[in-house]
Amino acid sequence: MSLTRALRGVNFVLRTPDDRVFWLHAALYARCLRKEHVLNLEVIGRHVDVTPAVRESVARRADKLQKFFDRIHGLRVIIGEEGTSHQAEFVAHLVKSDTVVAKATGQDLFATIDAAADKLEHQLRRYKERLREHRPKGDETTGVEGAAEQGE
Repeated sequence: MSLTRALRGVNFVLRTPDDRVFWLHAALYARCLRKEHVLNLEVIGRHVDVTPAVRESVARRADKLQKFFDRIHGLRVIIGEEGTSHQAEFVAHLVKSDTVVAKATGQDLFATIDAAADKLEHQLRRYKERLREHRPKGDETTGVEGAAEQGE
């Protein structure tokens, strides 16, 4: 049985020397033990208490995002409440100091979190395609010069 399956449904609390507390989902904790890249996940509640169920939901979505795009260094999730509507904002810090932001608003908190995570996934998919399609300028000129040398 894998470590992730053995630890399913378990959350871990890690405390840093400067008394910052991090909640880790079991899958992220297993990656930490295997010394893989661990996502720095921060969940902030504005006018809302962030319950363990909300943290677990966010951690599961963050794990899916990291499986989809592994160059996320940090993810800040800000959950707020204004009147009767809930707001969720996902801020992903990527390589090369790029930042991607996705926001959603709705009546149900968990549906709002899922909607914001879906928007972020769509934006990351486009970002990843742009990275893949980007070609250095040297490749195009090398191909032209190589063809000219073969013709001579």
